[in-house]
Amino acid sequence: PVGNLWLKALTMTVVPLVFSLLVTGIASTAQQAVAGRLAIRALWAFVLLMFLSGLFGDAVVGGMLQLWPIPPAAVDAMRAGIASGATDIVPPPASLGTWLLAILPSNPIKAAAEDQMLPLVIFALLFGFAVAKIERAQGPRLSAWFQAVVDALLVMVEWVILVAPVGVFALALVLGARA
Repeated sequence: PVGNLWLKALTMTVVPLVFSLLVTGIASTAQQAVAGRLAIRALWAFVLLMFLSGLFGDAVVGGMLQLWPIPPAAVDAMRAGIASGATDIVPPPASLGTWLLAILPSNPIKAAAEDQMLPLVIFALLFGFAVAKIERAQGPRLSAWFQAVVDALLVMVEWVILVAPVGVFALALVLGARA
């Protein structure tokens, strides 16, 4: 229970921290961008880097598999393990339209509760841009509120990290006892 309690304490900060960091990052970047050019260039750079990293990962994995192929017995054992497990494998979407509809959450709170990170990130990005567009004092005030949330969550993460030796020891002790 001690190890699981530590893991829950660590994971409970992930969703609000990611959301708040994205909102504050996008809002502050968008506010400082000159006529939106910096934000657009950063977005295109992000898309390009994601595409290039995917190509690089594909090439590296392909090369590794050519150098060190997976033995057929290991492939059969992996397939048997997957078939016997209770894991639900979600089939890929039928079309690009279906996929695009799936990444925009109809309920961001539900997406956060179900740990659906991609829809939550999309919502946080859109929300951050909206915060940057708010006129007068509300935009900076909302941005400052999310920055305060980030600061508080980072303090919580620091506390969790301080007790990490106890949590990791508890998890390792249970794992060692089972082994």
